[in-house]
Amino acid sequence: MNEPQVKNSYGLAFLALVGGAALTVGYAFAAIYIPLFIFGVIIPLGIALFLILLLIAGLRGSFVFRLTVVCASILANLTALWFASFWAHWGLDEAIYTLSRGPVYVYDSILHLSQALSYQFGEAKDVLRNSGFTITGVWLLILWGLEALAFVATGVLGFVIGRTRQDLPAGAGIRHDAQTQISHGAPVAKGLVVGTIKGLAQVALVFGVVYLIAELL
Repeated sequence: MNEPQVKNSYGLAFLALVGGAALTVGYAFAAIYIPLFIFGVIIPLGIALFLILLLIAGLRGSFVFRLTVVCASILANLTALWFASFWAHWGLDEAIYTLSRGPVYVYDSILHLSQALSYQFGEAKDVLRNSGFTITGVWLLILWGLEALAFVATGVLGFVIGRTRQDLPAGAGIRHDAQTQISHGAPVAKGLVVGTIKGLAQVALVFGVVYLIAELL
């Protein structure tokens, strides 16, 4: 079955490239600077991937055009992800220098970060006590690899969804899909927020009791 011949949506393609990279940078900075796993990683990553998916699925045009945009978008998002990471850890000048040295140097820099950094998972009170589950080295590389696969899978899924919508105007369905997913995700988000607030309350209670005991003694 041949796809209907429609005009290439260059404006939406540009938005998918630039907007996707901007969303990725926002997620990277949130993951680094926000210490809460839910608000720093899960929610920002979910929002970024969902909006990137909608932008790519809204593309209209020939098979070659859409495939080119999707491949460029995936590459731009992965580049933006590590550019933001290098920027956050080493500064803007060092991030620009690292990317300018090419893929091999970037890969070596990622290996260096995996050995220098560590992340802890678990209950908020456990992480603050430095007793959470710690990952670093090869396990951190695996986690980053899964993160990269998520961005690649989002681009591929958006391409597949967009292929079935070529008879619609460019961007059609984006608003409806966004509203539907937000309405479905609201109860889940509410549960995450409530759980996080409870965890923070437990941490505050523990530190408050310790502080009072230290002051009385």
